[in-house]
Amino acid sequence: MADAPEDEDVPQMGDINKPQQKGTSQKQTIAGGVAGANNAGKKKPMPGGVLPSKNSGKESKDNGMLGMLTKAASKGPAKTFSFTTPKYDWGVAEAEGPREYMEDAWTVKESGFANGFFFASVMDGHGGSASSAYLRNSLSDSLSQYVGQVSSKPSVPGEVPDGTPDGGYLQSALDKGFTATDEKLINHVAALGEPECWSGSTCTSVLINQERIVCANVGDSRALLVRAQGKNTVNSKGYELSADHRPVGSNKVGRQELDRIVRAGAWSVGGRVCGILAVSRAFGDYEFKGGRFDLLEDLSEEPLAKKATMNTPPVVANPNVFECARDVEKDEWLVIASDGLWDTVNSQQCVSFIKQETKKNTEIDGKTLADLLVKRALRFRTQDNVAVVCVDLRDKTSTD
Repeated sequence: MADAPEDEDVPQMGDINKPQQKGTSQKQTIAGGVAGANNAGKKKPMPGGVLPSKNSGKESKDNGMLGMLTKAASKGPAKTFSFTTPKYDWGVAEAEGPREYMEDAWTVKESGFANGFFFASVMDGHGGSASSAYLRNSLSDSLSQYVGQVSSKPSVPGEVPDGTPDGGYLQSALDKGFTATDEKLINHVAALGEPECWSGSTCTSVLINQERIVCANVGDSRALLVRAQGKNTVNSKGYELSADHRPVGSNKVGRQELDRIVRAGAWSVGGRVCGILAVSRAFGDYEFKGGRFDLLEDLSEEPLAKKATMNTPPVVANPNVFECARDVEKDEWLVIASDGLWDTVNSQQCVSFIKQETKKNTEIDGKTLADLLVKRALRFRTQDNVAVVCVDLRDKTSTD
């Protein structure tokens, strides 16, 4: 996978807490194929479990019905504090790109999320669409439940680019929500059989209110905050709220992931976990979790596999959580997108493009901007599906 140029001018989030054939998933492809989703002829024990109800989660938006919001609110435990959900204009655009089918998904929840947060998320599936579809339908309700159980008073959020130390007061709740959802997802896709039982998905979720932004991420989708600099909106700066989980040595997070994979008793080669998976954190991907010993047996002839133990899963769904303070007067846009966008544009180029388009049309809305970003990715020959969520954070209090 060809990466977009590194963003030297775009601040990264704070330190992390401790040519493809058409129709195939680029994140989970290896020459010759191996177990699971990569080799349809290889029969392996499927993950066990009970299929959850198909209505276990309600999505606020349906991918096929842009602009139609489901008003059903999640029902969680009683809250300790009182919150008001902010109102933001937002929009989504998506495209299959050169692929034969769509594996990206997204969800937006304007109201009903615990503690009054606005919620938006983008998922990038691989090995099939079942995992990303499950997250689209279920993740927001699961996270809302865990966030609603937090009884501690919200801490003062840190400033960008470093953010709040240790991810802020929601870090533990979001971690529990991600891992609990991952367990249910694996049981769900197991009931679907081959090949979807081997599918997986990245996920970048963002919670927003007038005080803070909280981003929880696994994989290589990305969230970018665009904020005006100085007393005017002529110049803006981009702040990456997430870090790509790819097992590469070219950046700090990648090196941390490589170290974690080695400590798990696994290996990475060619920028892929065990030479297969191009992301080191993801939902699903059972063969790297409960099925990892079968995978190790299948790869036993590989030189690096001979010394591997797979004592713990090399691929995990534990998110990195980043929290930062809002600047209501200067925050302009939040962009959440799959790597189908980021493989064609780096974060600073994205900020420049947004400033260019908002200069042409100061009244541009989220849907129009998302559509323009998707078209740009297609024009620059993305090799993947593309999904983009744009949230307009510009202060409109004077006109409301």
